Amino acid sequence: MPEIESHQRGLQLYEAGQLARAQAAFSEAANEYRDAGDLAMAGEMLNNVGVVQRGLREWEAALAAVTAALTLFIELNDRQREAQTLGNLGSIRMRMNDLDEAGNALSEAVEIYNELDEREERAFVLNLFGQVRIKQGRHYDGLLDLEVGLADREQLSAQQRWLKKLLKLPTKLLRGL
Repeated sequence: MPEIESHQRGLQLYEAGQLARAQAAFSEAANEYRDAGDLAMAGEMLNNVGVVQRGLREWEAALAAVTAALTLFIELNDRQREAQTLGNLGSIRMRMNDLDEAGNALSEAVEIYNELDEREERAFVLNLFGQVRIKQGRHYDGLLDLEVGLADREQLSAQQRWLKKLLKLPTKLLRGL
C-alpha cells in the first residue's frame, strides 16, 4: 500500500516542530490507514500521535494513543512495533512520574528486543530504564542499565562516550563490594 499523504504531512510538520498540526495529520493518517485495511500502519500512526502528544505534555491523550497502538500490534503479533510502542509507553509513564508502570513497560520492551536480537533499539530502552531505576532509588541497577545500553550502541556522541567511561568506575567499584 502506498504511503498516505497525511502521513507524509505529519512527518514534515513534526520535523518542523509544529506538533499540534502534526498530531492532527497523524490522526487523519491513522483513520485513513484503518479504512484502507492497513492496521499495522494505523497503529504506527497512533504511536506517532502518542509521541507528539508526549511532546505537547498531553499525558492522558498520549497514553490513550500509545495504548491503542500497542493493542493493534499485539493483535497483529508485530513484536518489533510492540517493543517500540512499549518503549514510548514507558517514556510517557516516566514523564508522568508513574515509575512502576514505566519500569514494567520498559522491561517488557527490553525482553522483546532481546528475543529479536535488536541491540541498538534495546540500548535506547535501557537508557530510559536506567533513568527510571535511578528515580526509584535503585541506583546500582540504573547505572548497570545505562552502562549496558551504552555498550550496545554502535555510534556514540561525545557526551555518550564520556558517560560510558564515567559509568565504568562506579559499577566496577560496586561489583567489588
